[in-house]
Amino acid sequence: YSLATDGEKLYFAADDGTAGHEIWSYNAASGMATQLTNLNPAPAQGIQVNEVAIYAGQVFFDARTNSDYNMWRVDPDSGLTSRVFEGNISSNGPLTEYGGDLFFWGRQHGDPRGAELWTLSAPAFAPTILVDFNPAGDGDPWYFVVVP
Repeated sequence: YSLATDGEKLYFAADDGTAGHEIWSYNAASGMATQLTNLNPAPAQGIQVNEVAIYAGQVFFDARTNSDYNMWRVDPDSGLTSRVFEGNISSNGPLTEYGGDLFFWGRQHGDPRGAELWTLSAPAFAPTILVDFNPAGDGDPWYFVVVP
């Protein structure tokens, strides 16, 4: 799991014993923790979260809800939660903002290119494959680091 902050709140996955793992925020000024998502409302089932990132004022996270990993976003003000891609692109790895875009490991189901480097930009949040490192299979990019 990972933590992300927007400078005012901390965002993370936690299990309250009722809903299972979901996305939460913590406000240090008020001392309050708030559950932001309930993607898998079956009792105590929750989701499996790998990464959490803040991008364009939204909380982005990779989560496994049943058998697939997908990227989700939640508006921390309204609580509106949605899949970033309505389709067959999954993500399961680092979410890194760089140069005004969000970069991530992604895989389009059925695409022979396998896992490659993808990006999306605000406000459309439309995913685009950035680099096909291995035309014969998975490029499997991992561990993105931005060095100032």
